[in-house]
Amino acid sequence: MELDEAYIESLSPHRFGPPFTNMMQLLNEYYVYEETSKVSGTTTKFIQKSAIYYSVKKVNKYVIKGLKKKLITEQKAKADLERVLKVALNIRHQNTEELEDVLYKIKDAEDIIAFYYSNITLTE
Repeated sequence: MELDEAYIESLSPHRFGPPFTNMMQLLNEYYVYEETSKVSGTTTKFIQKSAIYYSVKKVNKYVIKGLKKKLITEQKAKADLERVLKVALNIRHQNTEELEDVLYKIKDAEDIIAFYYSNITLTE
């Protein structure tokens, strides 16, 4: 899925640059949708595969904070976030129930990153 250039320019830039801005936006487009009630007119936000979505958000927050506190190098932070984002964007149409069950139980961002590296293999 390609993002329109004007649309990309309207996005909040990610600290790691345009590729990460685009991937985070795709994450939102893939996993989040809104429905407006015809009766009340209120809009409700729904998140598909919430364990995956929130694990990416947690890793994003962790690597940015770790970089600010100089606990992680920028290269490592980018690599970890890129790995997690690529996996999340590529598995959205897969049966991920078992994966989600595990992710619900993992609370630590470092453990989430390790899980994405060691337990998920992407094929071309």
